[in-house]
Amino acid sequence: GDRPIPTQDEMIKLNQALLEEEMQLHESRYLMDENYRTREREFLDRQEDDQWMISNDARLTAQVMAFANYEVSTYARWMRLANYPVNFGTFSNLNSIGKRFADIVHDSGMVRYTLDQDVSKSQTFRDTHKKSFVSVHTNTPSIPYPVPWIYLRADKGVSTKFENLKDMSGRGYDLDNGHNTSLVNSRSEGECFSSDICGL
Repeated sequence: GDRPIPTQDEMIKLNQALLEEEMQLHESRYLMDENYRTREREFLDRQEDDQWMISNDARLTAQVMAFANYEVSTYARWMRLANYPVNFGTFSNLNSIGKRFADIVHDSGMVRYTLDQDVSKSQTFRDTHKKSFVSVHTNTPSIPYPVPWIYLRADKGVSTKFENLKDMSGRGYDLDNGHNTSLVNSRSEGECFSSDICGL
């Protein structure tokens, strides 16, 4: 490649710097630091209500947005170093595409907090659809599944490609040769489902 492979000492220093950056962010520190996770759980157990974990709580959305900005800033840093043919700006200054992608990462990170609590709707995080879920390259919006994701199945031994999925909800969708035609016809070439984003 165009860049020399770093030495072991250089890699250790780089990884140390990355860990120190990530330890300043709630989302990444929660994943890495068992003591931090324990203290947060103790804090939440002492709260009289669940307001802290409600999707419209400014503290929660700020935490998720801070991590989204950091994640995309890191992508921007590595893409520049690798001469990758997509430009999100720089680590310290995301451009408009980078900011749009950060919004997608944020909204994807919030999906579990914004689920409809009505269990009769059988909603999972994969059924969430956000306006930000639009390609930063083609401006093509994603589309929601026409039926809850939990009811989509492929026959045993068959790959779970989109064209092999069947609606198993028993809600009366038209099937053609065992396939759900409403599913196949709901997506045009180039479109992706919201769950392709939320499932990251």
